[in-house]
Amino acid sequence: MFWIYFWLYTLIISTIWGFFIVINVHAIKFENFQSKIRRVLKIMSFTLVSLTVLWYLTIYIMTNEENTSTIKTVKEVNNSNIEESKKDIDVNYY
Repeated sequence: MFWIYFWLYTLIISTIWGFFIVINVHAIKFENFQSKIRRVLKIMSFTLVSLTVLWYLTIYIMTNEENTSTIKTVKEVNNSNIEESKKDIDVNYY
């Protein structure tokens, strides 16, 4: 499941980065019309890099937890609780 999420997110984030590059090219082209555009683009680039790394880590952590979790049946849970209570009784008895 990790690879599905990974490639899906890569497709989405590469599209967003593509739009950002187009915006950046147009900002350089029309730099004379707006004085604050370079500062805004620096903030946007920092935000995009941060979000890209953060979401890749989120996908890794999210799929890693799925692989390590186990599901117990009600019978297994009840048996483990009974065994633990027997151990407590034995310890208290001696």
